[in-house]
Amino acid sequence: MINRTIIYIDGENFLHRVEEILKDAKYISKKEDITQLNIVKLFKQLFPEYKSPEIRYYGTRVRIKDIVDKDILKHAKNIVESQRRLKRSLTNQGVEFIAAGSLRVRETHCRKCKKTTLVFKEKGVDVRLAVDFIEDARPGTKQIIVSSDSDLLPALKVARYSKKSKIIYVHHAEVPNYAMIKASNESRVFTPLQIKQIYRVKKK
Repeated sequence: MINRTIIYIDGENFLHRVEEILKDAKYISKKEDITQLNIVKLFKQLFPEYKSPEIRYYGTRVRIKDIVDKDILKHAKNIVESQRRLKRSLTNQGVEFIAAGSLRVRETHCRKCKKTTLVFKEKGVDVRLAVDFIEDARPGTKQIIVSSDSDLLPALKVARYSKKSKIIYVHHAEVPNYAMIKASNESRVFTPLQIKQIYRVKKK
């Protein structure tokens, strides 16, 4: 008998897919435009049989205190504001926002052009999510994972085979992770149409 249903959303992983879909549809020009998503509506469509699941969104904190480059700092502040608005939107829907990791500036080197650029790298979310996933696992619990990060595979296997939870993997219809599918009891997909339906246009 299932007596608890928990949805775990890997925020950066999920937003990456959402960004691709909304950019293809020309709804947004950049990721920071995603400040309001009707997450509850999406999961009601995907899981109509579960009336009151716990929904957790694992996000990041943006570290800006050590940034000295003015352009990078401006970009970071835009990310902070975008995340603040998204967090408020999710909280208003009853979604728990967990600041589990950090988004930091890192140097990357292009082998072809030999240039060094600064990019934002997320770190720590997968560890916190995996720990929570294993701690929550037990018979009678349905755990729904919204992430295609292969680093979470060990946690899924422990939860399913050792702790006897039922695992459902949710992914973009066109971008499955077959190892995650194999590690789960079942999988369900979200489509570009569903993502466009839950996007709320940014108010000026």
